[in-house]
Parts: sequence; C-alpha cells; structure tokens
Amino acid sequence: MRIILLILLINLSEFAIGQNLSSEISDKEITNFIEWELSTSEKKKNVYYQIEQWTEKNFQQIKNIADRDFEYTLKYLFTEENHLDTIFSKADFEYLIKQKNSIKKTDWGTDFKNAKISKRKKNKVKYSIPLFSKNKKYVIIYKELWRGMENARGCYYLYSRTKSGWKLVGSYNCWMS
Repeated sequence: MRIILLILLINLSEFAIGQNLSSEISDKEITNFIEWELSTSEKKKNVYYQIEQWTEKNFQQIKNIADRDFEYTLKYLFTEENHLDTIFSKADFEYLIKQKNSIKKTDWGTDFKNAKISKRKKNKVKYSIPLFSKNKKYVIIYKELWRGMENARGCYYLYSRTKSGWKLVGSYNCWMS
C-alpha cells in the first residue's frame, strides 16, 4: 500500500511541476514558443522577469470606436479594425479566454535557453503568456522591448504554425515611445 501511495505522490508532483505557468496550456507549449521566438534573433536577449498580463479588455469585442475606453485603447484586440474575428472562431475565442483565466504565475522564474531572466527593465524584452487557438494553428502574444524611457515599443503579434516553426501573420495595437 505504501508503494502505491509513493508512486501516486511522485506522479502527482510531476504533474504539478509540469503545469506551473497555466492550468490550461502546458509549460512545454509556452516555453517552446518563447524559445522559438527568442531564437529568431541573432543576439541573445534578456527577458524581464514579470509576465505581461492579459486583461478583460483584450477580449472585449468592440464594434464602434465610440464604445472604447480611450485610456486603454491599445488593450482592445477584438475590434473591427483588427479583424481577429475572421481568424479566431467563436470556439477559439472562448478557448483564448479560458487560457487567460488559467494563467497561474506572474513571473517567469527560470532562464530560457536563448535568454536570461532579469529584474532590470532597461534593455529587456517583456512577454505575455502565449495564447493558442483550439487547434494550435495560431498563437497570439504580447511583446514589449525596453531600451529606455524614450526607446520602447510593444505589440500584440499573431503567428500561424508552419512545418519549420511559426510565421508572423500580423501585429496589432503597436505603440512606440
């Protein structure tokens, strides 16, 4: 009986360790995508330790520009201008929200193969947890690059899966300082 309990405990601890970032998306899927994105740059990057958080505004469906809260206008992704509703089905949209709600961590915790985690914001890349379509054909992520107060930029990026990795489909709600 003790052996069975020990085996069960080991299996449960492995499952818990494997799902640290999200209860919906595996840590492997998340880190594989981030590692791929980091590998597209020739220069090794430093990643800011805090994970950019998805918000409710990201998933509000806005039809009319007058309906927007202009203080947060860059947060709205599902607008008529962005046409993301033509890429993501209703089931995908619901799955994106489910993934957003399942995020468990607010910081990365460990280094990536192609980048170190750093608490200094200057000269760092900041990422959100990537969110996948239900069939894993598409992924959307927020990425921000800080070199300093007057040299920063951010965007939501949409990629589609290819045989060799991912291909950029579009960028949305980009800003630059």
